[in-house]
Amino acid sequence: MSDNSFDNYGKEQKYIMFRTDDDVHARLAIRLRHWNLKLPSFFRAVASGIIEEDPHMLKFIEEYVVKHTLLNKKRFAKSLKLKKIGEQKLEDLGLTDTDKTELFDIIAEDFPDL
Repeated sequence: MSDNSFDNYGKEQKYIMFRTDDDVHARLAIRLRHWNLKLPSFFRAVASGIIEEDPHMLKFIEEYVVKHTLLNKKRFAKSLKLKKIGEQKLEDLGLTDTDKTELFDIIAEDFPDL
């Protein structure tokens, strides 16, 4: 067996929990029932949308962050600008998602201790 503490990474189950009042819980459960979704499936879908950078999900979160002043507008604008610069650089390099995955695989093979 390997001494690497990352051997089980991605295999362990974790809980994501938060507290809300019974009215919000009930209204959300009822609303989700219209789509035949249970709460865990809904939150997994939301997490996937964020992780995979779904444009609709990101737009919703960006609007929420600005509306609730979780980030000031100047910092938010700077963040969007940097994101667009990064996207442009990836486009200029012509790297696809497959290319990026293959690149990380090559690095992992050459440097297994990373």
